[in-house]
Amino acid sequence: MPELLPLDQLPPAFQYYYLEHGEAGCVNSSPAADKSVESPPAQSGPRMKLKDLTWKNKARFNELMERHTFVVLTDLGDAVEALYTDLRVAMQAFFEQDRAAKDTCTSKYIYRNENKTPMWYAGYESTHVRECFRAHAGDLSRMQWPSADFEAKYLALVRP
Repeated sequence: MPELLPLDQLPPAFQYYYLEHGEAGCVNSSPAADKSVESPPAQSGPRMKLKDLTWKNKARFNELMERHTFVVLTDLGDAVEALYTDLRVAMQAFFEQDRAAKDTCTSKYIYRNENKTPMWYAGYESTHVRECFRAHAGDLSRMQWPSADFEAKYLALVRP
């Protein structure tokens, strides 16, 4: 029987599995794969230039979304990249705060999606596997923003 590594020597994904399952590892009796799976090329997947995201190209965009469920927008330009970088820095600062500070940024209402289905609270959300900050783009008036600076950076990126 193979010897199991101590928990602190395992990759994070395995550490999570062990912690969730009482640190009782499982024995893998499957033979090892001959070669590792290679990552797809960086350019794979559906792509469109940001400037091509227009009503004229609506059919192409919809086709890509229906086939792949996502589209990678490319050639964003320096201005959009700078806005994204600013927001990313603000979000990182927010998520590095303690839990109590983040919890104050959860709205008191549950927002509904485009089909009027109740979703989740807007703002900060945490589960045992992830944290996120949800913004209901259709109604930002009831958001609990972490700061005026965070709100300004978010709005600068999502509004034309």
